[in-house]
Amino acid sequence: MLSLQGSLEHPPPGPRSPRCWRALPAALARRARPRAVRLWRLLAIPCALVLIALLVAPDAAPPGATWAQPAIASASALPPPPANSRIRAENQRPGSTSWLSPDLSRALAARLPAAGALSGALDAVAAQGPTPTPTIAASPSMTWVDTEIRGYVDQPSVNKGESIRLYVSTTKPLYDLEIYRMGWYGGAGSRQVYVERGLPGVEQPMPTPDPTTGLIVANWSVSRTLQTGADWESGVYLIRLITTEGLIGYMIFVVRDDGHPADILYQLPVATYQAYNNWGGKSLYDIQSPGGRAYKVSFDRPYAQWNGAGGFFDGDYNMIRWLEREGYDVTYATSVDVQANPSVLVGRKVFLSNWHDEYWSKVMRDNLTAARDRGMNLAFFDANNMYSQIRYEDSADGRPNRVIVCYKDPALDPMAASNPILTTVPFRDPPVNQPENALLGVMYESDWNFGISFPWVVTNASHWAYEGTGLQNGEALPDLIGYEYDKVWDNGQTPAGLQVLSASPVVNSRGVQSTANGALYVAPSGAIVFTAGTFYWAWKLDDNDYQQHGADPRVQRITANILNRMIHGGPSAAAAGATPAGDSGAGGAAAAAAAGAPAAGGTAARGATASGSPAGEATAGSDAAGGATTGEVTVGGTAAGTAPGETSTGGAAAEVAGGGPAGGDAASGKAIAASPPAAANGPLAAPAGPPLAVANPAAASTAPAPRAQPLGVPFPPGAGLPALSSAWPVALMALLASSVTALTFLISRREHHHK
Repeated sequence: MLSLQGSLEHPPPGPRSPRCWRALPAALARRARPRAVRLWRLLAIPCALVLIALLVAPDAAPPGATWAQPAIASASALPPPPANSRIRAENQRPGSTSWLSPDLSRALAARLPAAGALSGALDAVAAQGPTPTPTIAASPSMTWVDTEIRGYVDQPSVNKGESIRLYVSTTKPLYDLEIYRMGWYGGAGSRQVYVERGLPGVEQPMPTPDPTTGLIVANWSVSRTLQTGADWESGVYLIRLITTEGLIGYMIFVVRDDGHPADILYQLPVATYQAYNNWGGKSLYDIQSPGGRAYKVSFDRPYAQWNGAGGFFDGDYNMIRWLEREGYDVTYATSVDVQANPSVLVGRKVFLSNWHDEYWSKVMRDNLTAARDRGMNLAFFDANNMYSQIRYEDSADGRPNRVIVCYKDPALDPMAASNPILTTVPFRDPPVNQPENALLGVMYESDWNFGISFPWVVTNASHWAYEGTGLQNGEALPDLIGYEYDKVWDNGQTPAGLQVLSASPVVNSRGVQSTANGALYVAPSGAIVFTAGTFYWAWKLDDNDYQQHGADPRVQRITANILNRMIHGGPSAAAAGATPAGDSGAGGAAAAAAAGAPAAGGTAARGATASGSPAGEATAGSDAAGGATTGEVTVGGTAAGTAPGETSTGGAAAEVAGGGPAGGDAASGKAIAASPPAAANGPLAAPAGPPLAVANPAAASTAPAPRAQPLGVPFPPGAGLPALSSAWPVALMALLASSVTALTFLISRREHHHK
């Protein structure tokens, strides 16, 4: 009753007048005022802190912090490898890590001198200026030490289903034999394909070097004939030999699939493996060969490197793991196959060379050049390619291509008089006179000690090769250049339309400041030819048990861009950074047609004139007059009126570096960056001068020498981090929240004032 009566005493009000509605905002404001003040106090300081943090974060980091990789578009955004790729299916089979061994770990340690000693020695060279190669104690891998079990195969490759003969020598009575196909396999690195236990061990005789040529031939008895399976997928196969005491040795061979027209043909560079193989005490290098180097080396002996695996774990393993992880349709062959069976180059879209592919015969080079001229793309993810000419000879029992001949001196080579073009000297030297850059676009200049690196410095960042990486001109990819490098040379043999993708300052083993270059061009056939100009490329694609150097997703993306463009086609490789329609920059259809090449969209044919080319464009062999912009790289032309920051090669003011007299490199045994005399004969002229540094000549005289780094340095501050590229949405939301709160507060203050 009380509640009812109370209700009757205070009846509900009648209809409100219009004036009541005008009073509503003030009432609401009075009620909202305390809440708005509290909310403003709560949000003002955090919002300010968020904004400050977002603005300054990209430019600062704790000392010594390793910078995160920039966000990049996945390579899968590009045309993917075929879904029915045999390699994709093969790598879905169960993998195995049983091929690993402490013996390989010891072999790795033998190949890695102390990083501190190397870094200190190279720093001393950089500080002192041009001096001889720093004196470094020889790595243990320079001295051959025999092992308890070792072996070799009778041919470096066989077609699937064919047999291969194995030659094994051991001091132990029994041994086991395991065979693995190397690849990705979920990171395991291999699949076991064959096992045989309890084979009888036989110690076979140790050969002696030929007194004239230094040739060492084992001539052992056959231990086992292995029948490969018709279902064995093409690949690199590792044979693991295990004694009853657990001692381990390795052998290596390739299974081909001659009937499969794959996208990529991967060449395992066994000729270069053999040139550096000092099993028995002799290789093609004095530093590895007590009493003097050999002039001939044989495949009929074990490999000393990596406990019998040759140079496979230096860098080929990294590249193969990455290719097979990504599912590329890849098939395999060796350098001997390119010599003996040029049909391996038919029906494949891409020829791929990796890590270190130095030793080539004239037949190999001619076969590859013919393949390019038929439209086969060439991808050299390495340096020092095709440097030394060799000849192949038969073994004493008549088996072809079992001996490599390389005198490295025309005065010693008996072929120099009778057939000069086959003389075993560097291709660029007389009497051969065929500089490598005529095919590769760039060529070897020099090197430094193993384990030292310099950053890859980006040019032409708008090029399709850099698509999706976020990289800008001048940005550095750490640890990518080493331990040998290539560069652009001004010798009259640079292919038309060469596009320079990097200009990386380095200090070589003689203390000379120079510039390393990676580049590509499009041949008249439409084939793309890319050369990275560094050994360490594969190290940035994959980390594994024996090579861990910080795989970089930006290098992975560049590699995918290049391979996918070669495989799937698309706009001309020269189209990136193209000159706008109607511009007179070289690379219009007329210029390309004059060079016999497809329209390059903005890349000059040699001798053309480029004017007003956009930033980031590479122009080969052009005269760039007035208007070249920051980031442009001009090869072989005269640059006038260039903007600050431009790098120009071959211009009137271009710096000429690294042009001392030819000399032997104490570390490698190569001749270093010297200019051969003019060609007396041969289809290509010899280099007319030393290589031209792709560097800013004004800056070169004042800038400090580039500092070498041991592998594994952190990213420099801000490297690859686009300012606020991902922070602006958060900043906008914070600003909006602050604005709403402030507006509410101001309304309440205004109403209070009027009251």
